[in-house]
Amino acid sequence: MHPSISIQSLVFAYGNGPEIIDISHLTIAAGERVFLYGPSGCGKTTLLGLLTGILPSPRGSVRVLGRALDTMSSTERDRFRGDHVGYLFQMFNLLPYLDALENITLPLRINPGRRAKLKGSPIDEARRIAGSLGIGELLDRPVTKLSVGQQQRVAAARALIGSPELLICDEPTSALDEVHRDRFLDLLVATASANKTTVVFVSHDRNLANRFDRSIDLAAINRCFRASTGDD
Repeated sequence: MHPSISIQSLVFAYGNGPEIIDISHLTIAAGERVFLYGPSGCGKTTLLGLLTGILPSPRGSVRVLGRALDTMSSTERDRFRGDHVGYLFQMFNLLPYLDALENITLPLRINPGRRAKLKGSPIDEARRIAGSLGIGELLDRPVTKLSVGQQQRVAAARALIGSPELLICDEPTSALDEVHRDRFLDLLVATASANKTTVVFVSHDRNLANRFDRSIDLAAINRCFRASTGDD
């Protein structure tokens, strides 16, 4: 079985600016739940952009789910991301004019490959995912009428619908208090485990690390950041 993520000799800079990512190698196994942390400026969000194909990787190799992103066109990366990768954002990015059900099923409407993997109807899949996250009774409500914690679970259901092989989480609990954060993480990890989804969870809060299979300090493996802080 291919690892979910394999990086070799990855170097990245924005335009003609200085290099901000320089990682010799990184491997994440299929089904592994990884906690990625590091201080501000160490390249966490940039690395997520490279792993999802939002950003091109002109130097080095980035393989995700056995596919080489660095050999794909922008259109191919977009299609691959839509079909195989769920993304959970810090700011949720829910559409305020849609209800919870419509937000959750949105990836199925715009990504045919994700919908093709369903065993039942989109509504049945949405109900299954929503139920596992504890929001099964909220599907007909406008998302603007939901609490912050409920909105976060709608965003998680949207990211998980269609059983993407990889789930990327970018600081998704930063707006939650400790009680709601812990409850949300319990539900997220349990649902991802049941679906055998690989998870890369980014946070600055290292107290969350024990919920994951492995922790990776990006500041330690990103040679650009180490050089800028004098740690090389």
